[in-house]
Order: sequence, then structure tokens, then C-alpha cells
Amino acid sequence: MASPSLLAESIDVVSNDVFQTLYDANHDWLFELDEQPDLLITHLEQHTSHRLGYYFEHLVAFWLQQRIADEYFASHVRVFEEKRTIGEFDFLFKTSRSDTLVHWETAVKFYLRYQAEDEKVWWYGPNAQDRLDIKLDRVFNHQLKLGDSPQGRALLQEKGFENVQSQTFFKGYLFYPVTNDWYHPQPLPDTIAPGHLTGWWTRANELELPDHEADHRWMVLPRLEWLAPKVIHQEQDSRLMHTQQLIDYLEQHFDRGQHSLLLAQMTPGVNSCWHEKSRGFVVSPAWPKQ
Repeated sequence: MASPSLLAESIDVVSNDVFQTLYDANHDWLFELDEQPDLLITHLEQHTSHRLGYYFEHLVAFWLQQRIADEYFASHVRVFEEKRTIGEFDFLFKTSRSDTLVHWETAVKFYLRYQAEDEKVWWYGPNAQDRLDIKLDRVFNHQLKLGDSPQGRALLQEKGFENVQSQTFFKGYLFYPVTNDWYHPQPLPDTIAPGHLTGWWTRANELELPDHEADHRWMVLPRLEWLAPKVIHQEQDSRLMHTQQLIDYLEQHFDRGQHSLLLAQMTPGVNSCWHEKSRGFVVSPAWPKQ
């Protein structure tokens, strides 16, 4: 809830002010959920998936159902033209405090800045089949306009709704080459929020890690642990690696394949905790053309 939007504010983007207001209103509830998470765990167990986007959607659905949508809630509502699916509403919900039905399209994305030989800049996902400009075109020119289509309007009217407010709930990180000023990148695309979350990236065959101290460690983050900064409470964790251990691990990994890895740079804290200081992708020598 409290993480910044990846996209610059507009009428079609859920703003950071809205997120902060919702987070403040749910702060105590979140701490209670930490102490008694059974309801959330049960919800997630009903929607098992190894795809991060689905996991993210299930978390949002739980939040909306439990705390926001007190009059109406529906997810993954398909819109048909005859028998052909032409689109899907991610979330439709209504609160007792508003007369308007709200439509959210949600996404959590991780894109790496890549400058091609002709100096044109592209934003690719760790799987380079995913690209920012393609995703945004689909969100703004198809998904958010679904409620304005004849088929979309007809479906909403069947459910008793005449008006809908469509916005995108778009979170994530942008990653910049580690050799540049990745923490304060400039210039930014017009579509990107100035306060977005940032990381770094490097190639496995030209490995260069950000500045680190001797007591720092490295950790490979499983996909379903990409959403939040990593915190480890155990004093010893087999996933924490010294720099040389990381180098050896990466050599073995990329000898076997080209799958990109997300690393967390971990620094020691109080009470035997380790906290994420930075994060970055290591990609194959061939990326993004693998």
C-alpha cells in the first residue's frame, strides 16, 4: 500500500496520496494481521501460483475484500463479444462512501533500462519479452477503456451500474546500469513517477556489484519475495552469501542457463537482523536478445 506508484500521477493512475491515506487507515489492521495472519494465509492457499503478478493480485484482492469494498466486489470479470473474450476487469468494487463503481487494473513490474546501439532507450523486463511501452499501451489503450466499450457498458449495466471510474494501480521498480548513478537516475521518461523505487543491473560476464562493505552479504530473491525489501531475522541463514560465494553461485547458474536473477544486498542490523540495502538483477551476456 505505501510503496510509491511506478507511474507519474494522472487521472488514470491511483495517486500516492490515495495510497498513503489508505495505508494510514489500515496501519493498525496490518499490525494485527502480522500477529494473527491465519485469514490471509488461508486466502493465499486458495490461490496458489508461482507467477508474481497473480500473487500480487491475490494480496490486493484480500485487502479490497477485507477493508475497502463494503458494498460490491468482483475480480477478473470477463467481457465477451458473442462467445469471444475481448477483455477482463481486474477489479470492480464499490464502497458505501461513494456512488461510483471503481475499476482497478493492477500490475507490479520490474523493468531494466537498456540503451541500444542506436542510443535509443528501452525498458525490458528480466524476461525480455516483457517491455514497458508495450505494457503501458495495453493498460491505457485497452484495459482502462474496457468500461467505455459497448460490451463493457452492457455488462456493467446488467450488474446495476451506470458509471465507472477506471484507474491503474501500478507498482514496481526500475533498474539502472550499476556503472551509472542508478540511485538518482536522470532523465526519466514522462510516464514514470520521480519517486519510483530503483535498483541496479549488471551482466554475469561483466559482473560489477554496487559499493559494499566486508560485512555485507548477498541473497538471491525467489520470485514471490520480490515485492518488499527483504528482512531476515535469523542470525544464520544459508541463503546469505559472501561476495566470493555469490560469484561462484552466479558462474554455476549462468553456465546452466540464461534466467535472470534478482539479488538483495543485505546489511547487518540490530537483534541479529539483516536488512536489504539495495537490489539488482544479474542478467545473461545475451540479454535482452536471448
